[in-house]
Amino acid sequence: MSALGCRLLLAWALLVELTPLSLALEWQPDPSRPAAAPRASTTGWRPAPGGSQATERLRWNRSSPPDGVVAAPMGLAWQPVPAGEVIDLQAELEREALARALEEEPKLPPPLLASPYIGGGLPTAYTAAAGDWWAALSGGTPGNLRGGVVDGSASVGVGFGNAFKTLSLGLTWNVGSINFLNANGGFDAALSRALYTSPGFELMVGGGAMNLWEYGNEVGSYFPNLYGVVSASTVLRKRGDFKQVLTFSGGVGGNNFAYLNADFTGPTTGYFAAAGLELSRHFGTSIGYSGRGSNISLSYVPFPRQVPLSVNLLAADVFNSSPYGTIGILTLAFGGNLLRQGRYSFW
Repeated sequence: MSALGCRLLLAWALLVELTPLSLALEWQPDPSRPAAAPRASTTGWRPAPGGSQATERLRWNRSSPPDGVVAAPMGLAWQPVPAGEVIDLQAELEREALARALEEEPKLPPPLLASPYIGGGLPTAYTAAAGDWWAALSGGTPGNLRGGVVDGSASVGVGFGNAFKTLSLGLTWNVGSINFLNANGGFDAALSRALYTSPGFELMVGGGAMNLWEYGNEVGSYFPNLYGVVSASTVLRKRGDFKQVLTFSGGVGGNNFAYLNADFTGPTTGYFAAAGLELSRHFGTSIGYSGRGSNISLSYVPFPRQVPLSVNLLAADVFNSSPYGTIGILTLAFGGNLLRQGRYSFW
């Protein structure tokens, strides 16, 4: 090789060795060859038919890979979600908050089926309403009469109407003696009407007839006694489950409420008044006064929300101011309502 050829070969070698990496060649498609078909995705991605993926909410969906292509185990595809299946995060949070509030909300107690008696052993303007029924059994000491023999009485009653809309009517059948069962007895009737009522105060007016009709061996011994009475009741505790009712009653009536002298004679008209207070949900006390003397009563309700039973102890004529003398009376009363549960007012 000539000296000129050697120099040219050496110069070419140096040029190739000193070429920087930035001058590497780039691949370009050969326009003379047809374009190759795109390779199938081995991940299983495919667009959902129709619609624009840029404007619609998407969800994952299993897709089937082309034949001969091994796809990922859970190949998914984008597909629009129907409007009814879209989860509203804010609505879900509100529903959960409402469910928690309902679970934590204090549960209301069952309705009252019985309350302590606070009538003072005298008539009040409260009487039975539609569907009400009751039964009572009493035993009493003899006082100054009956030769020291203890006796008792019984009564049953039903109610009609509604004192808060029109009138309520209570009818009572009384059996005068347990020792001589049903040898004497009679019927009472009472009417009641609400003049004013609110969650904290009630004003009632009522009236009735005692011994409206009699039968047995005492017919003619007692005369029908008409009476009229007004009762006002108020709530002392407006908050809490126990309202603590205070009630007052006053009225005028026949000789059952009038003074009697030693020979059992006296005026044909008398007056009466009573006051009562609920001491607790189970206990109540009351006092009453008429021409026949002063009364003191204590009432106990063992199961006010389960069983409509009351136990009442009454001391009648505690100062021994009538010919009958002081009498102790123990009464068991049971009642309910055929149409509703609980009382329709705070009383």
